[in-house]
Amino acid sequence: MSRLLLPRLGTGNTVPFFNNYGVSKDGNPWGDGGSDTFDGTSGAQVSNSTGWVRIAGNTYTTPDGSIDITKALGSDAVDIGVYSGWAVAGIWVCEIELGHEPLTPLNFRFWCNTGYDGSNATGMVTRPYELAGETYELKTVWSTNSFQDSWPTTGETQLTVTIVPYLAEHNLPGANPFQFSRSGDSVDHFVNGVSRGATMYIQWGKASVAEVQDWIIGDLVASEEFTNPPHERTLLLNTAPGARCAALPHWHSPNSVLWDRVGGFDACWHALPKFRRNIHFGGAGLITGSVKEKAAQASTPNRALVRRVQLFSAQTNLLVAETWSAADGSYRFDHLDPDQRFTVVAHDHEHHYRAVIADRLQPQVIA
Repeated sequence: MSRLLLPRLGTGNTVPFFNNYGVSKDGNPWGDGGSDTFDGTSGAQVSNSTGWVRIAGNTYTTPDGSIDITKALGSDAVDIGVYSGWAVAGIWVCEIELGHEPLTPLNFRFWCNTGYDGSNATGMVTRPYELAGETYELKTVWSTNSFQDSWPTTGETQLTVTIVPYLAEHNLPGANPFQFSRSGDSVDHFVNGVSRGATMYIQWGKASVAEVQDWIIGDLVASEEFTNPPHERTLLLNTAPGARCAALPHWHSPNSVLWDRVGGFDACWHALPKFRRNIHFGGAGLITGSVKEKAAQASTPNRALVRRVQLFSAQTNLLVAETWSAADGSYRFDHLDPDQRFTVVAHDHEHHYRAVIADRLQPQVIA
């Protein structure tokens, strides 16, 4: 049993908070930032050694006090519960809960390019606090166009980002792994090697770091595992390592109807061939087959060929993977979504034959 520090996500948090600022809630307020807080952001992202995947950042327009619950697939095939939205006016929250401990540790981050344009100042405030008889440490990174809490003088907003790891032991004094790096106006806020989960609090407006931290401390609850969860949770405990979210291929992916909109799709959502399990087409299924030259006579066996074989998504016509058939002519594509359909194309590099196509193939799940 592990002690966890879990968020209320605003529910039952009695600490008052007012950031003296009306946050813009258009389709993506972080793209314009209202009064010049952001020039752009990545949203909340998770990763392993192969790259970053955005898991939250579509809940900007939800009302204050409401949290969206979704499930997403990390690049290590770990099922991730995502709770994100406006916990209170001015504070946007993203909590992630891992279904199991991934083989490759996941990292959690929020990158942004601030709108302070050359006058950006950034720092970290570390604050001890008491919770359930134990002393913990809270880390908050602030960014503004002058010094910390300078908004009464400058009139500019102040951005604060705080990440609280689930495991209580990772919040003990000196043990909190939350870090940041800065290059010019860009600031990267991150926790590497997330274990079990973590909660990210993002605020921008005209409030002091201390006021933000007061509210976050009031939002935390100590719990032995999930015996005393402060809010409703999606079913993730003991999720099998091969778990996936069937809805993810249709969430801002090549299978989404958004890809068919006028003007095409965003370049950041192109296929990701370097991933061991493609986040848009991945799953527990496989497709196998063989490439052979048909014999002239029925009594003669067909001749196995070594040829390049490509796998395409039947719905999007995107290249998902490619391989070469083995000496016996066999080929295999693993980690495919069994609910999707695929097309296999075998090419003859010696130019004796035209390409051979097998379409509408459904991946098989082997027990």
